[in-house]
Amino acid sequence: MRQLHMSVFFSLRQFKIGLSCCFLTFIIISSYGQAAKDILNNYFDVVSNGNFAKWNEIKSIRATSVNFYSVNGFENGFEDFNRDEIGYSILYKEWPDKQKEELYKDSLFNNLTSEFFFIGNTRTILLGNLPPMKVPADKSRSFEFYPVKINGYVRDSKTIRNNGLKILPGKSIECYEIEIETKKERHWLLFNSKTYLLEAISFPEQKIFWYLSEYKEFEGYLIPSYILGVKGGVVYEWCKYKSFEFNTKIDPSKFIIP
Repeated sequence: MRQLHMSVFFSLRQFKIGLSCCFLTFIIISSYGQAAKDILNNYFDVVSNGNFAKWNEIKSIRATSVNFYSVNGFENGFEDFNRDEIGYSILYKEWPDKQKEELYKDSLFNNLTSEFFFIGNTRTILLGNLPPMKVPADKSRSFEFYPVKINGYVRDSKTIRNNGLKILPGKSIECYEIEIETKKERHWLLFNSKTYLLEAISFPEQKIFWYLSEYKEFEGYLIPSYILGVKGGVVYEWCKYKSFEFNTKIDPSKFIIP
């Protein structure tokens, strides 16, 4: 895993160089050549290979990933790539409303440190030997495939706008910014103007970007395997997916909260 860590940190250094140069110049290029829904449909076609319905065929998954999260980066704006904050996780999910994520200290998944449950409308956290903690359910932290999420935004939308072409900070990639407003919230999605892949999600008020990259096919599904969180120009989290197993049988006991 050391090679993975070194490659991730090297790529973050490169990313930061570009980000520092152009984070403050999120350039708007006046171009509204395509209708917003056409861009969205192109995205759905690319990631679904022309068959969006196949996402609905997924009833369960088991996924493994390497993760990093910095409290200093998110709350205080300090760049802090502390290796001790790297974790290894296994995600179990059964649709529509059963999810569990196990976080480990080691890549062999022996040293379990915490468990996170999304069961129905409740979220429960287990940390070490502490009693279970129930916290407000934040559906945005619950796993869902991006095409399915975005299709839901479209279905619930009041308005959908193409805000034109923009240069993605830190990457110099030209993207269409699509703004989708639902009854509850707004979503800013940035799609590559050439490939139509989703490159980033923007949260303007918080000055946060989620960057999606390293798209890979897992059993025929095109999924971004690397997700990078940046707030105010500082990297505060990343997740690198290593494997996905679809429609796998999950032991029911996985979703029982002790």
